[in-house]
Amino acid sequence: MTHHDPWLNVPLNEGGPNPMSPPDPGPTFRGIVITAPERVVFRAGEVVDDTGAFAAIPVCAYHCFDVPAVPIDDHFKMHAVEVKSGKSYEGFIVALDPGIMVPCPFEDAEPLKPEDVEGLASGGWINPNLANFVPIPREPATYEVFMSLRGFQSNRVRIELIQE
Repeated sequence: MTHHDPWLNVPLNEGGPNPMSPPDPGPTFRGIVITAPERVVFRAGEVVDDTGAFAAIPVCAYHCFDVPAVPIDDHFKMHAVEVKSGKSYEGFIVALDPGIMVPCPFEDAEPLKPEDVEGLASGGWINPNLANFVPIPREPATYEVFMSLRGFQSNRVRIELIQE
């Protein structure tokens, strides 16, 4: 990424669309689609955020899934496969700072019936920093990156990490 690179303006680890996000594929889409920069430059020994990430590696995702009748406590998984060696790294996207956990206001509600959610879908955009969630080495490499959740896998993108 260069200084005028629009990838530098992606709000990392936040939700919502941004100019680098994949477009909404439409109302019948179910799954995950991602975009990412082709190249990311990092500096040896540098830390880019207060969580200790060595690089800002944005992966912008749009997702949409059918609403389940039963609550699901699951997390997106990010995958990075180093192209040269084939070594695979992965990690779940979890809250980096969960802060004060507020109980769900619907915990005591009657469970939903399948007919209550039939035909409903939920989705949105997320912008995780790969370096926050996947323990990739702090060294130059090229990775094939994708995300997964609930049996769905996103498209795959290649990201080259370049050390300055």
